[in-house]
Amino acid sequence: MSTRKRELRKLIESLFDEYGVLCTFQHSIPLEEAIADVAVSLFAPKRTPPKPPAENLYPLVRALSEVCSIDLEANKSKLFAEAKRLNKATPHPTYDLIVQHYRRGGTWYTEDWRGMRGDRPQLGQVRLTWAQIVRECPSDIQGLDAPSTVPVI
Repeated sequence: MSTRKRELRKLIESLFDEYGVLCTFQHSIPLEEAIADVAVSLFAPKRTPPKPPAENLYPLVRALSEVCSIDLEANKSKLFAEAKRLNKATPHPTYDLIVQHYRRGGTWYTEDWRGMRGDRPQLGQVRLTWAQIVRECPSDIQGLDAPSTVPVI
């Protein structure tokens, strides 16, 4: 056995002994393969689990931009952050439902005191009032799984 192989074997055995793992090499596996397998398992970078696919928040961002009269390009980060929070709501909001309830003549302007006063919904108010509007208008929430019709610019 070459000096290099002996050094690698001692290194691997000392690592195993240090971490309390029993070091055994089967005779049916060549020493080089055993060393390679152990070295790969010891020194391989840790794999991070794959990220779940990103949800398409653009329809919600578009809806928030429209109902709050906020410029989409100038406030993109704020709109996406709020859409991400709103996307966790139950039932799941869609472009159509947000526009339906928060546009002029919608639930916001007929039921909420700020809307009755003529104020547009602020960015955070859509998320905060979403559950209440859903409770007041449950018939509008039918067919939530239907695809949203987002106007394309």
